[in-house]
Amino acid sequence: MKYRIGFFIFLICSCLLAQEAPPPGQGPQEELIPEEAQLQNWNKAFADAEAVFNSENQSQSIPLYQDLVAKITTEKMKRPLTEPEKVLLLKSLDHLGQGFFLEGEQDEASSVFLKLIEADPNYQMNEQLVSSKIIDFVAQIKSQNLGTLSVSSVPPGASIQIDGLPVGITDLPGLYALKGSHELAVTRPGYYPQKQTVTVTPGKVERISIKLERSSSVAYFVTYPKGVEVRMAGKSLGFTAGEATESAQAAATEHSLPASEFSGEFPISELQPGEYEVEFVKPCWETPNRRVKIEVNDDYHFTPIIMEPSKATLNITADDSQANIFIDNDYKGIVPKDSLEVCPGKHVVKLKGPFGKFEQTVDLKKNQALTISAKLNPSVAFLGIVSFSALAKAQVERFRQETIRELQDLKSLNFQDVSKSPDRATLEEAVQEIAISLEAGEPDSSRQDKIQQVCSKVESDLLLFGVIPEKAEERTLDYYLLSNWSSMPDVRRIQTTDDTQWKQFQSQLEFEQPLFEKRLGINSIDTAITPGPVIAKLSLKTYQDAQPLLIGDVVTAIQDKPIKTTDQLLAAARGMQNESNLRLTVMRAGVQNIVPIQLMLSAMEIDYTNPQLLFNRQLAYFKKTAGLDRTSAQEKNVAALNIAQTYFHFKEYDRALELLQQVQLDRTVGIGPGTVKYRMALAYRALGRIQEAKQSLTDALRSTQNTVGADDGPPLANEVELLQKALNSGS
Repeated sequence: MKYRIGFFIFLICSCLLAQEAPPPGQGPQEELIPEEAQLQNWNKAFADAEAVFNSENQSQSIPLYQDLVAKITTEKMKRPLTEPEKVLLLKSLDHLGQGFFLEGEQDEASSVFLKLIEADPNYQMNEQLVSSKIIDFVAQIKSQNLGTLSVSSVPPGASIQIDGLPVGITDLPGLYALKGSHELAVTRPGYYPQKQTVTVTPGKVERISIKLERSSSVAYFVTYPKGVEVRMAGKSLGFTAGEATESAQAAATEHSLPASEFSGEFPISELQPGEYEVEFVKPCWETPNRRVKIEVNDDYHFTPIIMEPSKATLNITADDSQANIFIDNDYKGIVPKDSLEVCPGKHVVKLKGPFGKFEQTVDLKKNQALTISAKLNPSVAFLGIVSFSALAKAQVERFRQETIRELQDLKSLNFQDVSKSPDRATLEEAVQEIAISLEAGEPDSSRQDKIQQVCSKVESDLLLFGVIPEKAEERTLDYYLLSNWSSMPDVRRIQTTDDTQWKQFQSQLEFEQPLFEKRLGINSIDTAITPGPVIAKLSLKTYQDAQPLLIGDVVTAIQDKPIKTTDQLLAAARGMQNESNLRLTVMRAGVQNIVPIQLMLSAMEIDYTNPQLLFNRQLAYFKKTAGLDRTSAQEKNVAALNIAQTYFHFKEYDRALELLQQVQLDRTVGIGPGTVKYRMALAYRALGRIQEAKQSLTDALRSTQNTVGADDGPPLANEVELLQKALNSGS
């Protein structure tokens, strides 16, 4: 009797749960363990109990089975059990009843076996493994509690439910059911449902025959392939599934298609006489809609719907070999990708790499092949507007919307609006901390840590936010541009009603300082007595066999475009970067000459004093160029030299020096190792390391043909001499 009280309490609790537990989806419910993991735990518990059940200590399995039955039964009150879970419950009750019986506790055994019969009146014990005494004991319980139902219908093939639980399909000759009254329901699509109360008497057969009355028509469809969504009147009716019918088998043979890919019949019921348009939808498959005409109430079995594959292909390359491809936010791998199959229609193609992103919406036709050669651009995340005054929220919101409107169409940057992101409060706090710390105007490593944290959170290497100045004209904002690689900002003050200022800001955000530029190879000066700039130095060879240009020549036109100043000459050359051969018009000894020359590719240094440049923007470009696999060693080193120049602008001299020490430029003419040594001397000087600055200048002078600024820029020796004088004078 030692288990009697415990199991009795378990039965009472099960009944209470059955009465009080809320239906699924109603009321607060605890979050369930995923069914797969839960079933795995239950299977292990059953295996442990079964091992004890089959041992010499069989009685010790009883509390293990009790605990497992209680857990499964409790879960059953929350949701319907899956088929594997139902089987596990029945087997646990089976073994638990045997355990009680073998312990001589027949009352407890009878209670458990009765619960087993209630759970499944048609459950059969394994007669080869279970003793005949237990088989007879259970049979006696069944004879006392079970009767038989025989249910048929006209027409057959109707679904049978007893007390709301499905038990089979008519005609069903014999079905065990518990004694007492039960509600029997028989349903078939296109017929009125029939319900009646039946009384089951132990040991007797209750025969029920039901004639179903037609209520509507049912249209049956088979599809190839399975998993097709069936829609009617804009409403989804479900998806085709199941095994192939005879008509599907015949269609598979006729069209040389695998029968296993055909669905079973999908019924559309409750159809009254009339015409209906039925749609069949499956991604990457196409078929015409089917028009259904119902004349009289009946069953309509239509020929199988055979859909045709519909594909398009994408060939994707990028300037970054580490870029990941996403199509409609689904990951597709790393570039390059050829013959990537997608469904026809609109798709969003995104590429994400270490130094940039790319996004394009494409609209593909069936069998179309589209090639995308992506240039990944850095992203700028707009963090919103910061106000340290009591400015109305409506005004701040207006500034935010104006900023988005003006900057969302940038071409060389991916503009990301994160000003309304879900974690806005956290971002706003971080932005305010950064904005306050920027008032010091000095590099700060802790600020850079904060900037990098925000960059990581918004997945962008550039950050932009606006600050409303406390003392400024109305409708004026200060915009701060920050990057992942510096603690210092670029700041631009914008009068938001001034379209010219917006356009200038957009232009500066778009601009990328080239590492190499085609140049004329000359240095010129402006005079008051010549009609154009005078050639003062020939830095690069722009000719073949003879020297067509001479020092003292006056440049009056380029490609027949009149030139009056050196700035006009340089600007014209920059606008002809796609040209190779040019005509330069010069005056020599009063005679006009047309000189054919070639633009020469020249390494360039960024001017770290240029007030028109957004240096964090240039950092993003230089970092990307230096990081790409396709970038040559020379390009990587020129990029590193220019990154160091941006650090000069931000007065982050220690970082500039660290980078310059790693640059290796093997170029004897123009920008070269001497240029790097000269820049290192400037960094040493800014850091107060005068002796090292002097030594670096001495090293720079060994590169006699090097320049600064560009390959045709000022001679390095002149710049070194000026810096040496400054160091020696202590200035």
